Amino acid sequence: MNDGSTDGTSEIMHEYQNRFPEIRIIEQENRGLAQGRWTGVKNSSGSYITFLDADDYLLEGAYKTILQFMENNEADIYEFQTIREGYYSKSPYSGIMEAGQVLADYFNGAKIPVNYWLRWFKRELFSESVFPVGISLHEDVYGFPCLLNRADTIAYIGKPLHVHIKAPSSIMDTLYENKNTREYFEKQKILLLSIPHI
Repeated sequence: MNDGSTDGTSEIMHEYQNRFPEIRIIEQENRGLAQGRWTGVKNSSGSYITFLDADDYLLEGAYKTILQFMENNEADIYEFQTIREGYYSKSPYSGIMEAGQVLADYFNGAKIPVNYWLRWFKRELFSESVFPVGISLHEDVYGFPCLLNRADTIAYIGKPLHVHIKAPSSIMDTLYENKNTREYFEKQKILLLSIPHI
């Protein structure tokens, strides 16, 4: 999925496609992170959806570990842990949880990471978009509760399978460079207006 990049990503993608013809490339004009994710979901065909950002990577054997876990644990969402700036980012659960309980805990202040990239979601949870138009910041804050609301169960793998690297040119860092500017507050206002949707 290429969301209107200008850094040579399209050329790299086509190089990979030449080597691996089964790769499918989808390109669109830049619509932002959230709508880029939604385009990818709409064009997917698998049973599960997961995401990986430019400043993340998976540990070796991560998907194999998840698939082995899935053989004995049926759920709508599978969550693993991520190594983030030297600590493990994880939810305070193990085994299989009712998604409704996790959602209630989330709104009651439990420390539950909202990030899409440490989970696999059943594709049918995206029957309707959970990706806000006009938001490229905290789009997972907007969508994660919606996905919890549609799910029945979440399985917690309890292993770190993913690494998040704080990239200096990330959306978050770029935004915080402009903190206290009008652009920053306008973006925060868009996020607050998403509350009725949640």
